Amino acid sequence: MLSLDISGAFDRVTRERLIHVLRSRKVPRSICGWVNSFMLERRTTLAFDDEETDDFLLPGGVPQGSPISLILFLFYNAELIEECGKHDSRLDRIGFADNMNMVAFGRSTEDNCRHLERAHGRCMDWARRYGANFAPEKYELMHFSRRRCYNMEAEIAVSGQTETPAQVMRILGVWLDPAL
Repeated sequence: MLSLDISGAFDRVTRERLIHVLRSRKVPRSICGWVNSFMLERRTTLAFDDEETDDFLLPGGVPQGSPISLILFLFYNAELIEECGKHDSRLDRIGFADNMNMVAFGRSTEDNCRHLERAHGRCMDWARRYGANFAPEKYELMHFSRRRCYNMEAEIAVSGQTETPAQVMRILGVWLDPAL
């Protein structure tokens, strides 16, 4: 399993791209219009030590904490989940908000790592199209097996760095270990 994290995910959602995604997924025009208004000309202020800035225009993003923002982001990154496993029957993936997890199944951990590397490349293609950034420093790799005849130390090379397998991993509040 390779666990990825999208850096500043909610802040990087662009209104135009989100509306395009919603329309391509056959969301009714009235809802698309509402989302367009929801994201248009959003303003904020910053407060530090009892001082507050003048309000300023936000260039994009959906507000974190808003119940609708999570739903909108799930639409926004749906293509990421679809694309990263495309044409690979040995790869499953699941994403929630800014987390993306890919699980490869194969005859060896080394083979699984190659599947994950190719899928990661497709994730990077999506990121370029959507103006997203992944946070490689937050990536985690883990091999799962009840039998220890596999190389449980097989590494993966992604984003210019080598990931070594973790012994414990937390995914959306659930702790995992290599023996499941």
